[in-house]
Amino acid sequence: MRVPWFVEYTRLLLKGPGGSYWFAVAALALVFLGLAVPSEIGPANTGTFLLRSLLIIDGLLLAGAAIFPRLRRTAPATGYDPLWSRANSSSSKRPEFSGYGASIGALLVLAAALRFISLDSGLWMDEVFSLVRTIRPSAWEILSGFVDDNQHTLYSLAAKGCIALFGEIPVAIRLPAVVFGVASIWATAQLAQLVFGRREAVLAATLLTLSYHHVWFSQNARGYTIVLFTTVLSTYLMLKGLEASRRRWWLGYAVVSTLGAWAHLTSLFVTFGQGVVLAALVAKHWRTAGRWRLLVPPAFAAWLTLHCYSLAIPQMYEFFSQPGAGSSIDATWRSPLWFATEMFTRLGVDSVVGWIGLALIGPIAALGAYWLLRQDALFLSLAIAPSIIAAIVMLALGRSLWPRMFFSQAGFAVIVVSVSALAIADHLSRRFSFAPKFTRLALPAALCVLLAVTLPLVYRYPKQDYVGARDFVRANRDAQDQVAPLHMAGRVYNLYYAPEWPEISTAEQLRTLERQGGDTWVIYTLGSYVERAKPDLARILRTDYELMKTFPGTLGDGDLFVLRNRQSK
Repeated sequence: MRVPWFVEYTRLLLKGPGGSYWFAVAALALVFLGLAVPSEIGPANTGTFLLRSLLIIDGLLLAGAAIFPRLRRTAPATGYDPLWSRANSSSSKRPEFSGYGASIGALLVLAAALRFISLDSGLWMDEVFSLVRTIRPSAWEILSGFVDDNQHTLYSLAAKGCIALFGEIPVAIRLPAVVFGVASIWATAQLAQLVFGRREAVLAATLLTLSYHHVWFSQNARGYTIVLFTTVLSTYLMLKGLEASRRRWWLGYAVVSTLGAWAHLTSLFVTFGQGVVLAALVAKHWRTAGRWRLLVPPAFAAWLTLHCYSLAIPQMYEFFSQPGAGSSIDATWRSPLWFATEMFTRLGVDSVVGWIGLALIGPIAALGAYWLLRQDALFLSLAIAPSIIAAIVMLALGRSLWPRMFFSQAGFAVIVVSVSALAIADHLSRRFSFAPKFTRLALPAALCVLLAVTLPLVYRYPKQDYVGARDFVRANRDAQDQVAPLHMAGRVYNLYYAPEWPEISTAEQLRTLERQGGDTWVIYTLGSYVERAKPDLARILRTDYELMKTFPGTLGDGDLFVLRNRQSK
């Protein structure tokens, strides 16, 4: 009796020349999984077809690798001479820090404790939008949908799991951000220890632990701490792969990079920047056989990322095909000048003071970058390449340039600061030999004290106090009074905090509401944006309304203002 073709094919996979049982089993599993995915599931049928196709292609590629051993050698080869080492690090000239493990462990415990303080404060605007649009829907809808370019798919899935365990409370919604925020401190310490040494690692971890902005983002129900974690860890894994020439480091790099891209699309700039650096390294060693295979891990990460977004690709294409998708209608939000000013606002300093400080710090930073370039050019390239590429691409496309897009580089920033501070301290300790221990510790300690002093400011107010403004209006309005939350504030109240309140976006809507009787209460936020984007509404608020109370928030320009019309008795 003739054996069916698929039986022969399976036998060839398992016993053919160079056959590998693991490759064969994985190949068959992927093919059958691809065939099992339904071809049509609601409006996302194009996405499901794409996922089916990718899984079947994966199976066929693994089948080919099982039959032909040469195909399995496309991964970075083992046994090549290291392309990177930290032999030139200044830390190698000093005795290593013996209490490294205990110090990092204590810092992680402290970091977790600091990030749980006030974690139950009210959700701010972006968190509300994420909760309603991308966390509450089913897991299938999260995987196959793409609301806008602020989609944080991996975070939405993690937050949904936390909500299932603890309920829909702010702590549960923000818990993944806390976990990955603490994990990013560990990853930063690992990278700093690998490149420069244990002292730099402990100082870098301390600076992140006490950082106002790191705590702020670790309490923000968005995927930015995931991107920070994956950016630092993927850099660590890449350097380990270049140093130790083992495939496990490169496989880990591809998986971690994929998770970062699944958390937020801006992580693609990180992988692309790392790919550019690797390409330059390959070009430098182009005479060495097989070095081109170093480009396989970033390509593999891109391939895995395509799988993660396959169900949502039709919706992504539809979104980005819209004119001005991902951009603000306010052109100033796309200018480098606005970006710098916004950074000063986020740091809580006046713009004039910020520009003066930048003029003073700039030359010092340039000298530090030059020194670091001489110490480890590869590390510096991996640190700055993603930011440069992201800025160039976003400005070229006319997209909005937000400071939060560069939060993923915070790990590199604290490492550079730590290395520079310790190098300066070592230099001073040699100059002032009468107190070498004091001078060696003074500058790093001063940095830590400065961050510790500013840290309580992150707990002073909620990110945006929608609850306080709502309760104030409810307590002071009469039954016949009207409430008019404007624009973004109106959207947040209508979606989450006060569904009975309408969203007012135009001057005509506000005038119509005023004619319905009683006094009119207005709540709005993002004051500078309202002034620029809604000048007619801003004019009415200046002439016809009086400020009743301001509810501060830690979000830049995120204060909520409660006003009442002046005709009120």
